Amino acid sequence: MENKNLSYIEKIEKFIKIVVYLLFFLIGVLFLFKIILDDDKSKNLNNDEKLPLEQKVFNDNDKNKLLEQNIFNEIKHDETKKSEIKHDETKKSEIKHDEKKDKKVYYCADGKAICFFEEYDINGKIIRITQFQEDGKTINYIREYDSKTGKLIKYTQFREDGKTINYIDEFDSKTGNLIKEIRYQGDGKAINYIFEYDSQTKNLIKFTEYNDDGKTINIIIKFDPNTGKEI
Repeated sequence: MENKNLSYIEKIEKFIKIVVYLLFFLIGVLFLFKIILDDDKSKNLNNDEKLPLEQKVFNDNDKNKLLEQNIFNEIKHDETKKSEIKHDETKKSEIKHDEKKDKKVYYCADGKAICFFEEYDINGKIIRITQFQEDGKTINYIREYDSKTGKLIKYTQFREDGKTINYIDEFDSKTGNLIKEIRYQGDGKAINYIFEYDSQTKNLIKFTEYNDDGKTINIIIKFDPNTGKEI
């Protein structure tokens, strides 16, 4: 009788073990499936982040609101980049320099590579600053000034090759406020976007996007100079 009971208990124990093994197996399968799904989501997100601005904006029906959001995100990003450049310029302006007539040349720490040079008109007013990359030959950016007011009127940022224009910013000669931003495509000639601002309120008043040829206009959005709201 005891042997029969023992055999029955052993069968129950085996059954319980099988159930436990099956549960662990199912948990393992579910965990693996979750990892695969998370990986797919991550890939899709990364691919979406690599889309150009125009693809992210104009695939949505409410494109004007999305466009405005992307415009200001881009402007904010560029403002950060400009502040970094300004910090870098200050650092390099502390080094030694030579003066030659209407041009003042600033050399890097090695005394050979040119960091930047300043150009002056016949009255000694600064009109242009050209800053170079670390090699002392490749142009990084050019700043142009109004000889009468001394205000910055044009800022040209080049790409890594020192020849292709990345973007151009134009400023009001009296107020010094930003009035136009021109963003170029990869070739440095075809225009991508143009942002125009009111010289007094500093608000965005016009946004123009061009097609791939850089000449044909794709879309124009106008804004009220006082409120900054779309017209």
